[in-house]
Amino acid sequence: MGQNDHGGDSPDAGNTNIPQLPSQQFAGDGQPRYSSQLIGNLKPMNPPPLQLRQPKNSAKSWIIGCSIAAGVVIFLCTLMSFALFQVVMDPIGREVDARATIEDFCLEMQSQEYALAYSHLSTAAKRRVGAVDQFVNQLATLDRSQGIVTSCVIDLDTLRAAAAHSDGKRMDVYLGVFRGNNSINDPDWGDKSVKITLVFESNAWKVDAADPTHILF
Repeated sequence: MGQNDHGGDSPDAGNTNIPQLPSQQFAGDGQPRYSSQLIGNLKPMNPPPLQLRQPKNSAKSWIIGCSIAAGVVIFLCTLMSFALFQVVMDPIGREVDARATIEDFCLEMQSQEYALAYSHLSTAAKRRVGAVDQFVNQLATLDRSQGIVTSCVIDLDTLRAAAAHSDGKRMDVYLGVFRGNNSINDPDWGDKSVKITLVFESNAWKVDAADPTHILF
């Protein structure tokens, strides 16, 4: 017998229970058919939105930035408040201090306490009038010839204006000065307008000059 004669003796021959493989579809057999309804319901898939991951320290940086900005704003507000305070309060302070100096000087001139009045003179005024004894003698002579100072009144309008426009170093204020005595009253020495110049030195306002001279001192 030939080699092919064993085919009839195969154990699977005639066995009908062997599972059959599905028939394969080969190229050229046509494309698979899908339901038109299924195709219509298909929607294009959109890719998920790109999520940008925030750096872990972004919140901390934001807080630090806000804190710095708030600090700058507070500093600027404080600086502006201080400047506004100086603009408003400086003229008031100058007016109060200058008025105290003038009132003390006037009272001392009226009570003939010339040594105390000398302490209210500026350094330059002291050089012009000399030592305290010379100042006292000069005023005593003026009192005998013209009468003592019986009135010395500040013109508050000129004081307020001078304080408002002063540079903090110098100001001019007008006084109403009256000289006379109980026995002789010279009409030429009535109420005179005297301009006194104040200068700021040694942390206080000092009397630097009087114009015209020989009325107040």
